[in-house]
Amino acid sequence: MLYLIRSKVVLNLGLGAAAIAITLPFRGTGAFEAVFSLAVTYAVLCIAYIPGGAIRKFNALGDYSYGIYIYAYPFQQLAAFWFIGMTPVQNMLVAFPMTLVAAIASWKLVEKPALGQRHQFRSKGNAGVVSG
Repeated sequence: MLYLIRSKVVLNLGLGAAAIAITLPFRGTGAFEAVFSLAVTYAVLCIAYIPGGAIRKFNALGDYSYGIYIYAYPFQQLAAFWFIGMTPVQNMLVAFPMTLVAAIASWKLVEKPALGQRHQFRSKGNAGVVSG
């Protein structure tokens, strides 16, 4: 939906933080999940599309995004197994450090070296194509 109305959506980091804060009075109500989901979605988009600043320096250390994507779920499940009954926020606080360490290791030990080797696997026109 946001993609369809993207020309009208204002992304502002301050508004993203405010959106998260606005969800606090809804804790314990039936509306919390819906309100929190919308607020987090907006806040994530604000962070994702920041044109510059300190948050952009994060990628100067390496591109950990794929590792975070891959390893987040297993570590969230592990945290839920270790600490039964934890809230989603508690789960994120426990799982994120482990996820980040795994993502950094994945970038340095697997992804970056593999990207350095990609030129060896590029196709040279029709080389290797068998015509019959």
